[in-house]
Amino acid sequence: MTKKDDDDTSGPHDGSTKASGATHVRAVEGDAVPITLAPKHRADLESSGLNEETIERSGIYSESKSAPIADVLGWAWRNGGGMVFEFRDYDSRKIILKRVKPDRPRQRTRNGKRRAVKYEQPLGAAAVPYFGPRTLDEQRLNGAAVIYWTEGEKKTLLLDQLGYATIGLTGCHNFNDPEK
Repeated sequence: MTKKDDDDTSGPHDGSTKASGATHVRAVEGDAVPITLAPKHRADLESSGLNEETIERSGIYSESKSAPIADVLGWAWRNGGGMVFEFRDYDSRKIILKRVKPDRPRQRTRNGKRRAVKYEQPLGAAAVPYFGPRTLDEQRLNGAAVIYWTEGEKKTLLLDQLGYATIGLTGCHNFNDPEK
C-alpha cells in the first residue's frame, strides 16, 4: 500500500460533507460528533434494499483511512477505510462491538482457496447479536409472537425495516472450526 492510498481524503473525517452525500450528528459519550456515509457505502446499503430512514437510524458510518479502522479493530490495519456497523446492547443501547466492511478486504486462504474477508472485527470478540434500530427503539423482542434470526447486518436491517422483530448473527463462519 502506498501512503497516497492511506491518506485518501475523500472520506468522512476530512471535514468535507459534500463527498459523502449526507452528514448527520450523533451523541457519542456526551459529545456531538458528525458522522458521514460515503456515496459508495450508501449505494451498497441501498442495493441491499435499505431506505434512507433505515440507513440514517442505523448509525452506520464511513471511515476513509486505516488509522480509525485500526482503532475500531484494536489491531494493525493498513488496508484503508471501510463501512462501520455498531452493535448495541438490546437493553442499555450501549455500543458493545463495531464491525467493519473494508473497502479493500484482506485475503485469506482456507482449504487451498484464497478469499476476501468481507467483514472484520476485533480479535477474540464474541459473537454478539445485531439489532436494527426499530427493533431496539420499539422493544420488538418483548412479547413478539415471532422473532426472526438472520445472518448479517444488512439482512437484519432489511427485516427490521419491514417491521419484523429481528436478531442478526455475524456470518456463517463464526461457529466453524478453523482447522477443518
